[in-house]
Amino acid sequence: MHAAHEIILNPGFEAQSNAVFAARIGECDESALKEAQELLENSMVDFQKLTIFPNPATDLLTLEMKLKSSEPYTLMIRDMTGRTLLMRDHLSAESSFIQALFSVSTFADGMYVAEVQQGGAQWIEKFMVQH
Repeated sequence: MHAAHEIILNPGFEAQSNAVFAARIGECDESALKEAQELLENSMVDFQKLTIFPNPATDLLTLEMKLKSSEPYTLMIRDMTGRTLLMRDHLSAESSFIQALFSVSTFADGMYVAEVQQGGAQWIEKFMVQH
C-alpha cells in the first residue's frame, strides 16, 4: 500500500507489538530509499521477539517468531519450577518465520515459559494459562 503525498498520525498513535513503521519525509531519490530499506532490514535481526497469543491462554496457544536463519531450532515450554512440559527438538524452519500451535488445555492455571533456541541464541517469553 502506498500513501498519496502524506500520512497523518493522530496524537496517541501506537504501533502494534513487533510492527515495523517507516516513513519518508520530503523528496527522496531511489538510491537513498533503497539504502534506508537495507538499513532497516539489517537492523531487524537485533529486534527479534518471540510472540505468544492469546495471553492468557485457555485452550490453544500460538507462538510466532522470525528466526535469524532457517537453521534447525528447538522449542520448549516449561512451568515456573523449570520442569519441561513440552519439547520439540531439531525442528526445521522452511523459512526464517515460525508459527507453532499448542494445546494448553491440560495445563494447570498459572505462569509458564516458552523458549526458542537456535544456534547459540535463545529467546524466552512468559505466558499465563487461565481456564
